[in-house]
Amino acid sequence: MNFQFNTILIPVDFSVNTEVAIDKALKLCEPTDSTIYLFYVQRGRQLFHSNSDFSQSTIATRMDALAGQIKKSRPGIRVKAAVERDRNLESAIAMKAKSINASLIVIGKKSSHSWLPFLNSIVPSRLSELTHIPVLTVKPGAMDTDTKIVVVPIGAEIDASKFRIMEALCRKARIHIHLLAFLDSGIESVDSQAGSFLNTFDWVKKNLNCPMKYAFVYGDNKAKALLKYCRSVDADLLLVRPVSETKMGWMNSHISDLIPANSRTQVLSVQSLNF
Repeated sequence: MNFQFNTILIPVDFSVNTEVAIDKALKLCEPTDSTIYLFYVQRGRQLFHSNSDFSQSTIATRMDALAGQIKKSRPGIRVKAAVERDRNLESAIAMKAKSINASLIVIGKKSSHSWLPFLNSIVPSRLSELTHIPVLTVKPGAMDTDTKIVVVPIGAEIDASKFRIMEALCRKARIHIHLLAFLDSGIESVDSQAGSFLNTFDWVKKNLNCPMKYAFVYGDNKAKALLKYCRSVDADLLLVRPVSETKMGWMNSHISDLIPANSRTQVLSVQSLNF
């Protein structure tokens, strides 16, 4: 059975983060037999958290408004809302995602503590590792944009998780996929490495109905090299493994922390699963 984005969890804070997350969820979910879960976590006033809780009535009113907005634009989609209290936002999201068997978590992030990453309430790569569920991180600059250029780092072996997501994206629209291979110096020759990567490229190209191209990239930090390439091609989406392809350096800051709020580039983290 083909992978589908039919159960999408959106943590909401009623800001532009929620708006952009809903916009992307609607573009990815199936037109029928899909459910979007709106999830608000009440934490109270805590150190390092700028947003205090809304009243119960305000939360209910705003949840109803968001649900109405979604149903108006996509009548065939089910919308469910939930409110829970938990001091740990990331843990609450992870538990909720598992309980509903989510196929995707969409996180809207306008800003981040990229200079002090341990202050982040949610680290997308950590959430993906914890749940084994794909996590899409979007910034306001991606609002109302279509996904056309998708950048995907590859290895010598086929990553089943990435492949099934690429397959799902190709069914939604005619995207252009850029497969990137990292060439490392070492015992194995560059020619041998390139040959293995090209075999992977050929296999993916034969099994996906989307235009593709490939490139070889270098760099000690994969995340920085990937981000540089995304900027060079004005990528709409970067599909990566958590940590190994998202870690920017000190304290495991996420690659999305260095993407400005006005960027159209989305980051989709998915746990690796080899064929």
